[in-house]
Amino acid sequence: MKLHIPKPHDAVSCTGLCYREINRFFKVYAQTIVGPIVTALLFMTVFVTSLKDSINTINGIPFPTFLGAGLVMMTIIQNSFANSASSLSSMKAYGTISDLLSAPISSFSVVFAFTIGGIVRGLVTGAACLIIFIPFTDFSWHQPLFVIAFTLLGASLLAITGFLSALWSQKWDHNAAFTNFIITPLSFLSGTFYSIERLPPFFHQLSLYNPFFYAIDGFRYGLTGSADANPVFGLFFLLACNLALFALATRLFHVGWRIKS
Repeated sequence: MKLHIPKPHDAVSCTGLCYREINRFFKVYAQTIVGPIVTALLFMTVFVTSLKDSINTINGIPFPTFLGAGLVMMTIIQNSFANSASSLSSMKAYGTISDLLSAPISSFSVVFAFTIGGIVRGLVTGAACLIIFIPFTDFSWHQPLFVIAFTLLGASLLAITGFLSALWSQKWDHNAAFTNFIITPLSFLSGTFYSIERLPPFFHQLSLYNPFFYAIDGFRYGLTGSADANPVFGLFFLLACNLALFALATRLFHVGWRIKS
């Protein structure tokens, strides 16, 4: 495999791999789409009903609206990660990774295709959550372009991270450990359920290094106009993280890290 921008024949293979990644999660939609939506709806129902008498607004917007924006973005990024991680892990576990390694497709295109698959799954689940949350929320769509930008950057960042997780994992337990000890904590410590302005100084500063926070905060700003950080800085921060991780994932796959004996 060569590390390069796709050529015409490579682009065809990349398109086929993108289709495979998207079609794969649609085939098991009850697990990949319906399940995450139900989970997000349960979070919304439990938090809104249990805290409606103690928390009315956060940063000047109704709590259900604040929470809803965070839950939508959290659903997007978690499912983008899960799609890439589970797909590549399955290929490694069942030995079909050899087909991918021998195919006429560059490492750049492989990472790109897995990223697209993760983004699409994140978009599908996120859009469904937005629709279901309509009775609970009152989104003003303050900056639609920011909504789009942070959705794509957040979803792509986690899709690439899922690819890296699967590369590193030698068995299913490794991938589960990465999810349990890195992805889930970063998701819950990202300001999904609260404003980081309420945190003690140390944890407030710590949150500013969490890319999940910028994805959720920027997405919430686009929907409601409320933000804990500068959304423009968040855009550049996420873009830099995306470029760095994409380059890393492409290089590691190119050299066959943990996939070639």
